[in-house]
Amino acid sequence: WLQPAYSSATASRVIRRSCHLFEETAQDGVSYGDGVSVVIREGALSQRAAEMQAMSLRQPDPAVASAAAQQLGLQVSKGEQPQPGQGPPPETRGLYYSDAYGVGESER
Repeated sequence: WLQPAYSSATASRVIRRSCHLFEETAQDGVSYGDGVSVVIREGALSQRAAEMQAMSLRQPDPAVASAAAQQLGLQVSKGEQPQPGQGPPPETRGLYYSDAYGVGESER
């Protein structure tokens, strides 16, 4: 059984953005196409566990998401959060990491 990964929404955005950046570098000849789809899932031990995780990680209500985005914007303006694209400071990046593996499939 597959379930949504804890950080799948953010990670999907990072991957799609990375694909776009690679496509902007013409000399590399990389082209993912307009239909690139990124889906991140983790294994679950049972159908029930997968369903519970799917319910807990469902997309937020648009009003809740809007309020969260406004709060994050306020934190950025106060210097409490990094600017978009800046990421965490090097000291923090040195403390944390994760290994990720991907499987790609092409229609060609």
